[in-house]
Amino acid sequence: ANLRFASGTHSQLGGRPAAAGWLRWRLGVERRAMTAAAAASATAHLAMPDTTSSRVSMTDTLRGREHMYSVPALVKLVKGQDAAVAAQLDEQHGALALLKRDISQLTKINYTFERDIRGIDQKIALLIRNRITLEEVMATTGDLLQVLNATGEMTNSKSRELYGTLFFVLQRDTRYLAALARLVKLGEIDNLLQTVMFSLYGSQYDATEENMLLALFRDVLVREFELATSLGSLLRANTAITRMMTTYTRRSPGQSYLKATLAPLLAEITDDKQLVLEINPSKVYAEHVAELEKQHDGTLPDGVARNVDEATAAATPAVRERVAARTAKLVALATRLTDTITDSVDTVPYGIRWICKQIRDLVRAKFTDAARGEICSLIGGFFLLRFVNPAVVTPTAFMLVDSKLSPVQRRNLTLLAKVLQNMANNARFGGLKEGYMEPLNEILDKQGEKMNAFLEQLTRVDSLEERLQLDHYVSMSRREESLVIQISLNEMYAVHRLLQQHVDAICATQSRGDKQLRALLDELGDAPEQLPRKENVSVSLQLVNKLDDEPATTPHNLYSDVKYHLLAIMRAVPGLESASSVVALLQAAAQHARASNDAALTARVRTIIEHLRFLSRPPPSSDDGDDGDDGG
Repeated sequence: ANLRFASGTHSQLGGRPAAAGWLRWRLGVERRAMTAAAAASATAHLAMPDTTSSRVSMTDTLRGREHMYSVPALVKLVKGQDAAVAAQLDEQHGALALLKRDISQLTKINYTFERDIRGIDQKIALLIRNRITLEEVMATTGDLLQVLNATGEMTNSKSRELYGTLFFVLQRDTRYLAALARLVKLGEIDNLLQTVMFSLYGSQYDATEENMLLALFRDVLVREFELATSLGSLLRANTAITRMMTTYTRRSPGQSYLKATLAPLLAEITDDKQLVLEINPSKVYAEHVAELEKQHDGTLPDGVARNVDEATAAATPAVRERVAARTAKLVALATRLTDTITDSVDTVPYGIRWICKQIRDLVRAKFTDAARGEICSLIGGFFLLRFVNPAVVTPTAFMLVDSKLSPVQRRNLTLLAKVLQNMANNARFGGLKEGYMEPLNEILDKQGEKMNAFLEQLTRVDSLEERLQLDHYVSMSRREESLVIQISLNEMYAVHRLLQQHVDAICATQSRGDKQLRALLDELGDAPEQLPRKENVSVSLQLVNKLDDEPATTPHNLYSDVKYHLLAIMRAVPGLESASSVVALLQAAAQHARASNDAALTARVRTIIEHLRFLSRPPPSSDDGDDGDDGG
């Protein structure tokens, strides 16, 4: 459509082709992107070898796609929507949006529950050691669900506007939160992550917010790799970035993947109440002794010792037989589990795959001599150890199975998780600690290469830059009233306080953005104290841009405005199906506006023409196709 858009507008623009200047550069960028995407799609769809006939077929396909996006085709597409069907779709879209909002809110509640339960567990442990009082434990309990569902509003309009501007800046310019994540103490990171993952970027099915969140990850990961001194120390410790990565996987897309991929097999394993996979000879020997005692009325036969060392236990015929059968069963189940995972690459959420890609790219850039196995180990450390393995070990916490697990069932799953752990680490079983696991090296030998190939395949996704560029045009339809987040008062105050504490490190330059953030924090004043739990209500905070970071006359904004007004004209004006170009469409719209005395339509047409005149000016820099900052 953009190629057609530039084809016939010179008569409206002082005789100069509209493709000159910034517009020519932008159309070139979009043409290359559209052609590449269409070519990739056509190649994948046709699945043809690189022969002359296949190239001809693909060319025909691309021509067909270009025709599909001509002006008449677009008008027909817009006009072809049945009003009743469109109304029904709007209603269903609204219902779907509400469901997505509820899912995002419930995900936040689940995360908060888990965090609070961990805190209560720690306080109970202190209580047992007489390091804390019962009153202090009870002060943090109560009806958490009722508290989390409590809503209210900010009555101070000035504070509401300032906080809306602050969080607009933090959401759109990820540098500040990325810097803050590196500066906060480990004890503060969970609260910050809750705000970032489930409030600021809480619309977990909104592609634009998801991509901005990934841009935040990119900034934090880049800094993490810059500071790394060795490959072995990367992403291993419990740091802010590793907590961020783990928390990200707990968002709805990741949880949906785990349920769809792992739930059937884990349910089958846990439903088998007779299944025992324990292969530790000492524990198997203890089972054997307990059975003999039961058979002989609480006594052991002569010659059978109650306690023996591991070597003696392993040499016992009954133990050897059980261990061999269980090892075979364990290998079979572990093989099914790894096959289930490696066959799921196409259903892994984009964000998780992109993090894997970022890990690979940063390792290659920082440690140029890193071996393939080392790179796969780092990717596996994130995907398998921080994402998949927790769900395998504790499937009830991830709602993958319904029943409460017995100690034997939990042990079965732990043994399966150990296989994934060694695959992720590219390590073999054996040695003094768990020598009895050595027979499971069989599955590492058979499945290890397949798992590494899967981990590499995870990294083959579109670059984030391409998706962020697309978001510029998607954002045309996002009006200010739709930029609303659900956030608690304490979350706002906590972020405010952290920004105040670290403002010198976060705003270290004299750039316009840093100066504006400093000024905004000065205007907000000191951060309020944290409220008691019952007063900490959730509010709807409208994000507004009051800083004028991007003037309305930048080429990007004008170009987006042209597209927006064109779409509105296509919807409103009858008889545009015969328009062969945008010029013809504008002429027909102008005639309709005059005939119907429609001042608003006249203003739209005039706005489009004025914007195109501006965009047709020669660019101040070279026309090299570098998309930089959109020519701003």
